[in-house]
Amino acid sequence: MSHPRASSTTALDHVETTSTGATAIKTIGPVEPYLSGHYPGNPVYPGVFLLDLCEKLVSQCPAIERPFDRLNSLRFSAPTLPGDRIRIELTLRYSPEGQLTGANFLGRADTSEAEKKFTARMSYS
Repeated sequence: MSHPRASSTTALDHVETTSTGATAIKTIGPVEPYLSGHYPGNPVYPGVFLLDLCEKLVSQCPAIERPFDRLNSLRFSAPTLPGDRIRIELTLRYSPEGQLTGANFLGRADTSEAEKKFTARMSYS
């Protein structure tokens, strides 16, 4: 049985930027075509798509002049499921001299419980 494949086309629903980072909101649609194959009968939003959302947030943050070229860590704490609304918080990291060195990401459920979904760190080589 063949399952649909998706390229990295997921868009962020809402983005707010500040001088110290950015925040994005993404609602995971309940009938996205790639969910039927990841995993059949128990759909989970693919981790690579969460990473892609982080990269999209980086591209919309005016304080970041060039994309990061290193993924230092990516840890999943809970599955992201169809219907989930995710808040991704990006916090910039600077050297003691004030040079941008990387970013920390925190993905949480956008609910009153704010369950942690994932964390990530990106930097420059």
